[in-house]
Amino acid sequence: MTDRTSRQTARDDRPALLPKPIWRGWSHLICFPLSLIAGAFLIGAAAVPVAGVYAASVSAMFGISALYHRVDWRFAVKRILQRLDHLTIFVLIAGTVTPMYQLAAPERYSRACLILTWALAAAAAGLHLARMQAPERVVGGTYLALAAVAGPALPLVWIHAGPIAGGLAVAGGLLYVAGALAYHCRRPDPAPSMFGYHEVFHALVCAAATCHYAAVFILVT
Repeated sequence: MTDRTSRQTARDDRPALLPKPIWRGWSHLICFPLSLIAGAFLIGAAAVPVAGVYAASVSAMFGISALYHRVDWRFAVKRILQRLDHLTIFVLIAGTVTPMYQLAAPERYSRACLILTWALAAAAAGLHLARMQAPERVVGGTYLALAAVAGPALPLVWIHAGPIAGGLAVAGGLLYVAGALAYHCRRPDPAPSMFGYHEVFHALVCAAATCHYAAVFILVT
């Protein structure tokens, strides 16, 4: 076994060696039905179909995450759900900025931005399906690349819908970044047996999605 393989195996096995924290997946399980209710309200109040794209992306992320993290699946099912869990993150990023680019970007740029965002999301998803055990720098790089394309949509909300919506959009983006850093650095890890770094990551995702839901609601209504 090469050093590279040893490092990869150690990285892959590390989470399995530790008991699952008690709160693993609970925040997303709670947010899933709330996202369905919020999505129905958003779609009913909005005058544009892109609200449905956003609502579906959020509910898909919370639903798959809760399903994956809350149940002790057999190995084959767990691997499938793990892939879906990662793929819905790409869908969430692209789905979040869809109403932002569609409604807040200048018309001549919005279509190009949306095509680029969804094409990159599809490419990143394909990479993860092909190489689920890709090195962390590759995995992180795909998320960073997609975030870099999606990021400019956030200040556009400020320009188009005002400082409250814009502030919520930017705050949500920063919370997602904080969550990604917590996951990557495995810090903070306040109570590993109950509420560890992964739960911190999930909590920040919930907070970020709440901010973006409010921003999108202001934008589309």
